[in-house]
Amino acid sequence: MALESDGESTVMLVCGEPSGDLHASELVAELKHMADVRVVAAGGPRLAAAGADVRWDSTFWGSIGLPEALCKLPGYLRSMLTLQARVAELRPDLLLLVDFGAYNLRLAARLRARLPRLPIFYYFPPASWDRKRRYYTNLLRVTDYVATPFPWNAALLAAQGATVRWVGHPAVDRVRPPEDKAEAKRAVGADPGATVLGLLPGSRLTERGLLGETFLRAAEELRRRMGRLEVLWSSTPGSKQVDWLLGVGARREWARPVPDTAALLRAADVGLCCFGTVTIEAALAGCPIVGAYRLTRALQAVASFMHLATSLYSMPNIVAGEPAVPELVQDDATPANLADAALELLDGARSAPAGGSRLARVSRAYEKVRVQMGPPGAAKRAAEMVVEALQGKLPPHTRAVG
Repeated sequence: MALESDGESTVMLVCGEPSGDLHASELVAELKHMADVRVVAAGGPRLAAAGADVRWDSTFWGSIGLPEALCKLPGYLRSMLTLQARVAELRPDLLLLVDFGAYNLRLAARLRARLPRLPIFYYFPPASWDRKRRYYTNLLRVTDYVATPFPWNAALLAAQGATVRWVGHPAVDRVRPPEDKAEAKRAVGADPGATVLGLLPGSRLTERGLLGETFLRAAEELRRRMGRLEVLWSSTPGSKQVDWLLGVGARREWARPVPDTAALLRAADVGLCCFGTVTIEAALAGCPIVGAYRLTRALQAVASFMHLATSLYSMPNIVAGEPAVPELVQDDATPANLADAALELLDGARSAPAGGSRLARVSRAYEKVRVQMGPPGAAKRAAEMVVEALQGKLPPHTRAVG
């Protein structure tokens, strides 16, 4: 049901990277069903397809760690100054920020100082996945409303006076376990009788460069050990060139690109995955995975001086509070180790179920993820909150926290 609206409203939306573009596109699609709203945005192709007026392509704005961010700093500063000027000129009814915390928090702070009456709404707040994080002073100082995908994050923010709602995770609407595994394999062109391996090296180009070749070599190792194995490669918008350079083209006889991540995960019997949102999608699809991550040497040097807040990195493990999903980081993420971990999961699926097996632990963690991610309709609930904010029906939390 559409909500009441007092004429057309203008929303300025800023997101970065393919994952933010996806979340933002789902929100905008729901928003346009509910109200007469114009969305001017920095985003990507999915957001444009959802009806936003994308003026700035932010697909490749993302970076991993300080060294890469410093290399991109001049571009960040130019884009931020451009967006500041455009917001001041446009005078939108609301600024909507989606994920991309390191950039969007700084943009929000600049605009809060320049346009103190501009309502600022944050969807997917930074570090919302982190159960151990306790203080969100900077976020609350520069925003008025927050919609978060994680229930523990909503509880922490509410305790600090935030106008916040737990809306659930939008992946719940996109990804479901297959009703028929054989049919799921046919849907992506795989042999329904074959074992299918999914390779998902991340959405950022840096991640794909660091993990892609390793994943492909792990697939070659598994093909040597198993014989019959079909390999599906997750392709993302804008990744075609880097995928070709990584050697996917040279392996095109056995590594087939699949642009639909959800379909790939439903079809796969096991997956090799970069840490991130895709690990939630794997849990929702019921696809056992091996999580992996690699850093550049420069970033590894920086990380050695940092005290990370978590020893768990894949979302199923963070939600479950235990290392159920295998995690291989940096030098441990070798093709042989990845192949061994994948085979352990496959062997668990073939043998009689045992409560203490690795596969059984992964399955239990996946059940917890399904509960914690909430019911379907996350983007719709977030859009409803945006409309209420536009209509002035929500008290901004800046009144509570100052």
